[in-house]
Amino acid sequence: MEAPIYHEFVNRVVSNVRALRLGVDGPDIGAELGAMTSSANVGPVMRT
Repeated sequence: MEAPIYHEFVNRVVSNVRALRLGVDGPDIGAELGAMTSSANVGPVMRT
């Protein structure tokens, strides 16, 4: 990461992460991120 853009980059990443809608239990409508609680969820991730 180049020093001149570091702080702007970090600020944008933090802003985008804070804007994510997290899912809790079940298929929350509009959730963009949630727990991987089954082997069907974890399997593809572990193979990459």
